Amino acid sequence: MKSLLVVSVPSTSTAPVAPVSADLAHLLAVNEAYLDIMETIIARVERAKEQNRTAPQVVAERHRCRKKQRVL
Repeated sequence: MKSLLVVSVPSTSTAPVAPVSADLAHLLAVNEAYLDIMETIIARVERAKEQNRTAPQVVAERHRCRKKQRVL
């Protein structure tokens, strides 16, 4: 999604002004990086939630197996 938007901004300063398109491109890049980070965090949270849901089942199964081994 790269588009070039160039806007002329009047300035009373003599300092060079970066074109708006460069600023916008930078903001889009930062936003994309932020979204990548958020997606990674969300995926990790979902995996942890799934592990927490299955953990009691795994523990119960191990406990049952140990009981069976003791009986034999």
